Amino acid sequence: MSSARIGLIDVPLVYSQEMEYDLVSNEGRTATGEMLLHVDAVKRTWVLQTRPMLKADRDALIGYLESVFYGPVDFWLEEFGMDTVKAFITISESRELSLPTRYSLTITAEEE
Repeated sequence: MSSARIGLIDVPLVYSQEMEYDLVSNEGRTATGEMLLHVDAVKRTWVLQTRPMLKADRDALIGYLESVFYGPVDFWLEEFGMDTVKAFITISESRELSLPTRYSLTITAEEE
């Protein structure tokens, strides 16, 4: 069982997950110097890292993202239960010289 899913594609071998809260807001100061902050929304950003995976698993994930033009997709983490979040996904990859046929991915999911 996977701990993460993008669309209908399970993300295998996730070993690290970070989350950050982003405020969508306007801020400024009044004439007296008082700080004003108007928060319109709070959005989350997740960064997942995978252990080296097979090229076929990497290709399935990249192929799916290309098929939807990297638009917002359903993003699921085990902690969400049955719920998903619409998110924009970006991926960077690396390969170790000792494992040239396997790809380690860093996946960033930004809540829509």
